[in-house]
Amino acid sequence: MKFYSGGAIGSDFHWEKGTKLHVPHHPFYIVSFDSQELLKQADEYLHLVLKKIKRSLPHSDYTLNLFRRDFFQVLEADDVFSISEISDDKKEILTGAIYGVNYAQMLEKNIFIFCQLSAEWHKFDYEKQEFVVLENMPKIENDSALIGTRDILPYAISEIDKILVHSFKP
Repeated sequence: MKFYSGGAIGSDFHWEKGTKLHVPHHPFYIVSFDSQELLKQADEYLHLVLKKIKRSLPHSDYTLNLFRRDFFQVLEADDVFSISEISDDKKEILTGAIYGVNYAQMLEKNIFIFCQLSAEWHKFDYEKQEFVVLENMPKIENDSALIGTRDILPYAISEIDKILVHSFKP
């Protein structure tokens, strides 16, 4: 099992810290800007996400490459776990890994969100096209992108530790 993240401050940092503490034997990859040519392969998906969330292409190459990099965080993963905020209608992500979660939807990955607004785990339901509340905490069981907001709240940090213990400790 492998983990993928972006290495940013906030959720990415706490996912990395938690996996090193609770599951140090699983590789944790921080996806970076290794190759401009490779990053450009994400452009088709990036343009679709920008259209969906009604945003324009960023002016900064650095920001553009961050959005491209997010694609590769989810590409190799089977599942995506994110610390984010979900809209009231449960249809979209408001903060935290907006690009990564939208890429994951396009690639039809399993998507699990810990919503900081409701303090509940959700899973994206492709049939309903919305995030549904889970009765139980999900388990990390496959190669996973571990992503989320830079503005992580203290109880969401502890939720990262809880899900890692729940998933990997007997």
